[in-house]
Amino acid sequence: MARLTGTSYVVLALLARRPTSAYDLTQDIKTSMSQCMPRSSTLLYKEPKNLVAHGLAEVEIQMKGRQKRAVYSITEAGREALAAWFTQTPAPPIFESEAVVRVVLASTGRREDLIAALAALEEQVATLTRSNLAGFAGWFGRNPPTAEHLADLTLLSRLHVDMYALLTEWSRRAREEVAARPAEWAEDAVEKNLVALQQVLEEAG
Repeated sequence: MARLTGTSYVVLALLARRPTSAYDLTQDIKTSMSQCMPRSSTLLYKEPKNLVAHGLAEVEIQMKGRQKRAVYSITEAGREALAAWFTQTPAPPIFESEAVVRVVLASTGRREDLIAALAALEEQVATLTRSNLAGFAGWFGRNPPTAEHLADLTLLSRLHVDMYALLTEWSRRAREEVAARPAEWAEDAVEKNLVALQQVLEEAG
């Protein structure tokens, strides 16, 4: 029996809405939460069985045509565990981007490669935006939302829109800055660039 994680409770919360299969759970998470909680399909498929092992969910084998289908539902113990999870402090946010990692390491490579990586990042953000919009129609069909849920989704969508806009604008400015750098840095460039870095860090504090 695997330990319970944040992913476990996300699956449990979806089961609190309605009984469903591991496949539908996986599709719902990948459609509505993939940008804030990226998980592999293999991991998501395992979570309902793990919840059953912990006594937080139960499974019923149903027939869909000629095929058997495992449908999971939350137990009373599961509802209590879910309520307790909602009162806990969430894990800190994690941001991951290979293009941003390349900015950290770019001084060991070529500037033109960094500029190309940033341009690719902007296209990736645009693709994610289109993908998210396309996925909502099917998601609403499987999960008719309540007024409260729609209000929550509006907050989440605003986060995504603002985050994608910020990331795209940052990338464009970064490409322009890298392209405008001198072929050779001046002797006092280390001192000046250090001051610029300190000014940015002070803005956060």
